[in-house]
Amino acid sequence: MRVVRVAAPAAGLALLLSGAAGTPAFPGDARAESGDMRSGLPDLPVPGGDARPIMERANLAYYYAGRDMRAKMTLELGAGQESKRRRVMTVLRLSEAPGGEQKYFLYFHHPGDVRRMSCMTWKHVAGADDRWMYVPLSGRVVRVRAAERSSFLGSEFVREEFSGRDVDAEEHRFVREEKLDGRGCYVVESLPKQSEEFARFISWIDRATALPLRQEFWNGRGERTRVFVAGRIEDIASRANPRRTYPTLMERTMTNASGRWTKVTLDSVLYDVGLRNEDFSERHLRTPISEWLP
Repeated sequence: MRVVRVAAPAAGLALLLSGAAGTPAFPGDARAESGDMRSGLPDLPVPGGDARPIMERANLAYYYAGRDMRAKMTLELGAGQESKRRRVMTVLRLSEAPGGEQKYFLYFHHPGDVRRMSCMTWKHVAGADDRWMYVPLSGRVVRVRAAERSSFLGSEFVREEFSGRDVDAEEHRFVREEKLDGRGCYVVESLPKQSEEFARFISWIDRATALPLRQEFWNGRGERTRVFVAGRIEDIASRANPRRTYPTLMERTMTNASGRWTKVTLDSVLYDVGLRNEDFSERHLRTPISEWLP
C-alpha cells in the first residue's frame, strides 16, 4: 500500500508556529512555493475565476470515496501540548450517489461513559439532516436537533465537516497555484452566501489527490479562527474492485485560536464492503450488526 506523508504538526498538534501578522498562532503554517504542477483536477482557472469545479472535486474525494466505507475512528482532544480526552468509535457510511444523499452510523467503544452509545445521520443535500442517538443508560432512541455548524462531539470540528458541506453554500474564487510542503495545490477562497460564524475560508487542494491539505477560517474582523491540517494519506483499495484505490486522509487536525485542538485518526479503513440501506435503521442503533464492529 502506497503511503503519502503530508507534513503535520509535531507532537500531535502540539507545535504552534507563528501565523501572519495580527493573526493567532496555529500549527502547520508553512512557506509556500510558486511553480507548475500536474494534476487530474479541472483545468487551471484564471486568478479570481470560478473555482467551484475544484471544490466539487475536493468534496467528492473527501466525503464520497467508494460507495460505502467502514473504519475505526479516534478523536483526540487537547489544548497546547496536553491531550485531555480520547474517544474511539466505529464509523459506517453509505452513499446513494456521488455528491448525493448519505447515511452515517457511529458506534462508541471508548471511554466507558459513552460505550455502546450510537448515532445515526441521514444526510440530505437539499435540506436539514436527520439525526438519531441511542442512549444505553435510558434504553431510548432520541432525535437530535443540532445545527450543521455546531460542535461535533465537543471537538473543534463541526458536524458538517464529518459529513460534508454543500459546495453551493459558498462562492469559490481561484486565488493562485502554489506548493505546500512540496505538494502542488490550488488555493481557493470561499465566501459564504448566507451569514455564518466565518466570513471566508481558504483551502489548499492537492492537485494529485483532490484532498484538502489545509484550510484556514477567518472571521469578519480579519482574524484567523481555526486551521485544518491534513496528516498521513494512504491509498486504500476497494474490497469490491482491488484495482480501484481511494486516497484517504488517515489523520487530520483542527486547531482554534485559543490553542484547543482535535486530532482525528482513521484505522482499518475498508471501502465497498456491501453496506445496505436497511443497515441504517433505529433497530440497528439499539443492536448494531456485529460483523461491522471490531
